[in-house]
Amino acid sequence: MTGAGWPEHEGLIVGNEQGLRNLMAACQQALDSGECISSKLDDFSGVRRLPEGWFEESRQQASSVPTLVLLVFVIALVVIGFGTIVRSLI
Repeated sequence: MTGAGWPEHEGLIVGNEQGLRNLMAACQQALDSGECISSKLDDFSGVRRLPEGWFEESRQQASSVPTLVLLVFVIALVVIGFGTIVRSLI
């Protein structure tokens, strides 16, 4: 499991000896065949190997979503502000 629930283990993968051996076997299977789905991985359902560029592509896609939301929000504020100014002049 992840060590997120304990400050002294934050950012670590933690487990007893058998759990870590299960993780090693799942990692080896994922390296060999691309994926390992197993019920022996506690909170996780499996391990998957991803292509080298996947993390960079995901980061770029994830960063474009907040930018789009911010842009839509700013445009909505401009339209609302413009509408308010027009109404006050009429």
